Amino acid sequence: MAPEYVLTGEYSEKSDVYSFGIMVLEIVSGQRNRRFHQSQENLLVHAWRLWNEDRSFELIESTLYHSCSRNEVIRCIQIGMLCVQSDAARRPTTGAMVLMLTGSVALPLPSTPVMFGYDTDIDVTRVELSELYQTSTMSATSYTHI
Repeated sequence: MAPEYVLTGEYSEKSDVYSFGIMVLEIVSGQRNRRFHQSQENLLVHAWRLWNEDRSFELIESTLYHSCSRNEVIRCIQIGMLCVQSDAARRPTTGAMVLMLTGSVALPLPSTPVMFGYDTDIDVTRVELSELYQTSTMSATSYTHI
């Protein structure tokens, strides 16, 4: 569930976008978010760690590893990460997601997702974890106006 729904009961299109992002990561990895194989991480924490270490391709499910386009998989992972950003306003709209999936638009870099209940010793090289609870100042107009 989207963090804003869990914390406040507030539901919106961006809540669906969050759920879609989790589903994309589950499909790519072949793992469920709630029953992830890592003992200290859930799927979202694991995906974010790999993203920050530029090792996102390691997230892919082993049976798909040799039968898919590396660029398409990385694009799907990046879209999934954009959909699970902690600030709902920074998540793409559903229309923007369609354009992203077809490769019609350039993808911005995602910011840190909310990772409830996990002690994340992630070396965040692209985004500081302190951004988790701050209001975003980065313009999202590259994909939210669609």
